[in-house]
Amino acid sequence: MKNLLLFVIPLLINFSANAQSQQYVAAENGLFTRVSPDRGARSLMKLNYGTKVEIIERTGLRLDILDGGEKVSGEWVRVNAYTPYDLVQGYVFDAYLTAEVLEPTSVVNFENITLTFHNLELWETESQSWEAKQNKIKYYTELGVTPENKKITINVKIPYKRLAIYQAYETSVSIMNEGPHCDLLDWKHFHSTWIPIKYEADHYFTLGYDQKDWTKFVPFEIEELKAEVREHCGEEYLRLIENPEGSNSAASISISTIYIKIVMIDMNDNPIERIIAFEIPMGC
Repeated sequence: MKNLLLFVIPLLINFSANAQSQQYVAAENGLFTRVSPDRGARSLMKLNYGTKVEIIERTGLRLDILDGGEKVSGEWVRVNAYTPYDLVQGYVFDAYLTAEVLEPTSVVNFENITLTFHNLELWETESQSWEAKQNKIKYYTELGVTPENKKITINVKIPYKRLAIYQAYETSVSIMNEGPHCDLLDWKHFHSTWIPIKYEADHYFTLGYDQKDWTKFVPFEIEELKAEVREHCGEEYLRLIENPEGSNSAASISISTIYIKIVMIDMNDNPIERIIAFEIPMGC
């Protein structure tokens, strides 16, 4: 019996240590990961509120900062943060981490307009210029996650006369293979009309789409599709669509992008328009 107890106790200790290493980002505006434990170090990625991280090292380097006039104390820790397509390893300030499981929240900032998407984790698409992001910002999501049926709260920092939010989507063709797939994102698309999102109490609620919406497309000639697949996907994928209209065709249609458009009229009757593009992973 003594040997059994000695075996069980280390297991419990190890389980407790693993549980304590898992934390969630509690900073409402997100938390930067950095290449070294220093506020001046280069940032790697901004982690959204509610993002799960794993603490892999405690540096012992203490830090005190002022946040809203209040002193916040903590320590630099090294973490693993998991994004849809990558593992980010870097240092964060642990005062903005919590063991409490949090609902992911993503904040989109434009000049004078901030939108918060609840229960949705977004990742900013790379290679967007600062100038382009003043009017349109692109994000991507995990496979199987979309911005449909999500709560949005909005904060407008200037006086305005009217404000409306609209939603639309576009579909694209994907050529499926065993595992990998080739998405024809620069070819033809079906573009839906802009539909206003209703305001409910203190928030907006995004629209959802049914199977009919997900599979709408524009007319095309089969030879057009084959030429596009040959050029952008290669001969291997071309062989998969010898009969694109057959029941076993590898060509599929689904929503590739969902758009949110904010239209505001300021006090001088100037229109302000901002767009958020959500890139939806295609394939399985």
